[in-house]
Amino acid sequence: MEFSFENISFYLVLILPGLISLKIFHLIVPIHQKESSNDILDGLFYSSINALILVPVYFIMLYLEDTLGILIYFILYALMLLVSIFFPFAIYKIRTKGYISNKLLLPYATSWDYYFGLREPCFVLIHLKDGKKVGGYYGQNSYASASPKEGDIYIEKVFKINKDSTFGDPISESSGLLITKENYDFIELYKINKGEKNE
Repeated sequence: MEFSFENISFYLVLILPGLISLKIFHLIVPIHQKESSNDILDGLFYSSINALILVPVYFIMLYLEDTLGILIYFILYALMLLVSIFFPFAIYKIRTKGYISNKLLLPYATSWDYYFGLREPCFVLIHLKDGKKVGGYYGQNSYASASPKEGDIYIEKVFKINKDSTFGDPISESSGLLITKENYDFIELYKINKGEKNE
């Protein structure tokens, strides 16, 4: 793109606000890697939606143009940037909560991202490729990687696993367990009952 004032203005007004929305949404919901050329089109799309949201404000500002002068353009742009920041959170809320979410596809790229995106504590039983099992407590200090690198997990508390696959005592000297997806076949997840502790 040729470097000129018109092109910079086009980018700042029609592309940048949308890109801000897009990047914030990607921070909320991980996605698989996309081509950067698609980001420009997505940025233009999100900027268009942001502009539509502000249409009523534009008409109000027109009545204040004589009073505010050139300041009106800075105010409008600041409002557009604010909408760009908060718009992704609103979209995420709509797509994951309430009645409308039941009619739409969830925004998560994988079931892994969906479950661990809930950030709910649970017990995990990991079935290793060598046939052994390891288990532990996944809590606030644990971590699961996200798309496009999903599958790796850190559990903050490790438990002994009995022969019948039940959880034994916690391993007190352990600082947790780090395991990559190449080392296990699948993971079982168990809810924590009320009053049940991970100690």
